[in-house]
Amino acid sequence: MKNTVIKYGLMSGALISVMMMLTIPFHDRIGFETAGLVVGYTTMVLAFLLIYFGVRSYRDTIGGGTVRFGRALAIGVLIAAISSACYVATWEVMYYKFMPDFMDKYSTHQLEKARASGATESELASQKAENDKFAAMYKNPVYNVAFTFMEPLPVGLVIALVSAGVLSRRRKREAGGNVMKEKFYTDLQLRWTPTFLERQFGFAVGANNLLNTKAPGCITCDLNNFDPTVYDVPGRYYYVRASVKM
Repeated sequence: MKNTVIKYGLMSGALISVMMMLTIPFHDRIGFETAGLVVGYTTMVLAFLLIYFGVRSYRDTIGGGTVRFGRALAIGVLIAAISSACYVATWEVMYYKFMPDFMDKYSTHQLEKARASGATESELASQKAENDKFAAMYKNPVYNVAFTFMEPLPVGLVIALVSAGVLSRRRKREAGGNVMKEKFYTDLQLRWTPTFLERQFGFAVGANNLLNTKAPGCITCDLNNFDPTVYDVPGRYYYVRASVKM
């Protein structure tokens, strides 16, 4: 368990740290709004997917093909903790060495946003005082570490919980006792709801089973060596969709 946790925790931590360093140079262009949140949490989810593979590796190589929910969850949480610690360490270096003005930029952004929404001068002054107080606290490494740690950790805990639930389930067995392996399917969808159409129209393009994952053979199944009650229909499926909100 220890080796699995360290191995996958460091792999996930390295991935999330590298993606942070790659996106930081474009931070001024990405901004603090929705785009920044999407980029940040997308990189976290991608890095934390290694939790699933870490728990699965433990189950298959050490657990003899099975793992209890509690043990699977513990492994996932520890991997998430190590990965989050790597994220925090990377941010501390980036913040104190390369981005000491980060909170000043964030405070300016918040004030401009409030001013654009019609805030009064007294309200702006009150918000600026709150921003300055938080910025002073954020310069303290203890508070900085605590706040930063709480950014990725909840995402990791959710993925650890889902991974434990999926991988601790009893795997499908054929009548002869043959264990049918789990499969990881990848679906992808891109959606667009144009604002100039008042979001009444939506467009989407996507693919189900993007990587064309093959279901394992089932020698005791009645339908073409395939169990449709457990696995997706074989093959890759592309689609384009348009929708109208009435």
